[in-house]
Amino acid sequence: MSRYNFLFDEIKQNKCKTIMEIGTCRGHSGLRMLDAAKTNYTYHAITYYGFDLFEDLDEATFSLEVAKRPRAEAEALNYLQQSECDIILTKGFSRDTIPKFNPDRHIDFIFIDGGHSERTVMDDWNNIQRFITKDTIIMFDDYLSEFNKLTWGSNFIVDKLDTTKYIITKSPEFDTFNFGNVKSDVHIMKVMLR
Repeated sequence: MSRYNFLFDEIKQNKCKTIMEIGTCRGHSGLRMLDAAKTNYTYHAITYYGFDLFEDLDEATFSLEVAKRPRAEAEALNYLQQSECDIILTKGFSRDTIPKFNPDRHIDFIFIDGGHSERTVMDDWNNIQRFITKDTIIMFDDYLSEFNKLTWGSNFIVDKLDTTKYIITKSPEFDTFNFGNVKSDVHIMKVMLR
């Protein structure tokens, strides 16, 4: 997906080496983010923190969160370990696991792409606040051009952010999908403290 180039370019340009991804899913974007980080660092200097329900994703949550079907945790770990970076996965609902998460280093890059319901996006945003510094890059996936027709995605948060406090940048590239009978462009939004 072309919008993901925005993630990889930002990791390279900003020399990010500690990556947090809410919504590891199958590990594809995680592995590519780690490859981008290796542009500036050797693998042993890079840490990836991944959060997902993995095999605990049930059908009701799958539907409510407009989710993708993730790998089992062990499979995702095995897949991401081919990067040879430090991989730390946490299984469970992000609203429960992130408040208990205490990293031993600064988080350079946070990619929010877990559940897409309003409550989950809001919880993820609120729960990462303690990790954000002036240097932290936060990326929200699934910013929708047809949000009013779809009522899920990161627009819940991004559109309400105070632009006197945050710098907000839309990915130059986007992907277009049909969600039932609604066609929408999908962007990634970058957010940083001013």
